[in-house]
Amino acid sequence: MVDVDDVTRVDFDDCETYGRTADELVGDDYSATQELADAVRASGATAMIVPSAALPGTHNLIVFGVRLLHPFLWKPLTPEEVPTGHLTDGARAAAEVAGHIRWFGTPPSAAQQWKATGTYDLFDDPMVTRW
Repeated sequence: MVDVDDVTRVDFDDCETYGRTADELVGDDYSATQELADAVRASGATAMIVPSAALPGTHNLIVFGVRLLHPFLWKPLTPEEVPTGHLTDGARAAAEVAGHIRWFGTPPSAAQQWKATGTYDLFDDPMVTRW
């Protein structure tokens, strides 16, 4: 677990506060979200939570500042060390979620659903199919 203070949450409901549209928040052009991160960091936040562009209905925690990857079960020695685990092989998603991923160049379904209804479905984790 990582303790983070001053986390800013930006979602489809309030992204226009930061000069971004819902489509930009989960779109293929990284510059829009990089500019968003710069603005949030400049406001004094130490982290932000935003919708995932790759896995609709999930969110990403972006922690600002220097961080060092640290084996998950080891006790961190400094605040910069972040316990991490091995999640993928060869940058491939786990088989259980591969069918739910929004691939580069395809429409962002969560943003489209939010624009049509004012809400969007959260991701429901599939059952593990392999050990």
